[in-house]
Amino acid sequence: EDGSLVGWRAWRLDADGLMSPTRHTRWTGPVLRASGCAPGTVRDAAGIHATWIPEQLVAEGYEEYPVRGEVRGYGTYVAGPEGWRAEECVIVRLLLPADHADDAGALRARYGVPVEVR
Repeated sequence: EDGSLVGWRAWRLDADGLMSPTRHTRWTGPVLRASGCAPGTVRDAAGIHATWIPEQLVAEGYEEYPVRGEVRGYGTYVAGPEGWRAEECVIVRLLLPADHADDAGALRARYGVPVEVR
């Protein structure tokens, strides 16, 4: 392993690609870097958030967002029982529901990661 954190995220999807559901941060590529990740709790705002397991996304209230994905966290981080927030986050793969299958090719091209339709 490379020492990264492994986690899961959900995103909004529009014509311009992926957007964070709560902060509305646009993901223009597979890597997003936060301006910082100060010490504190996982719930603090600074950093890029992820859950440890995909099922936790529903418990956190993200079931309405169509795109889910496996991510890796790097740099300074804060970890907790439900997930983590880190200074840098890299998309490893994306999962789409069947009703968004038409978006798979564009997401693959834009983010350069595998996209699975489920």
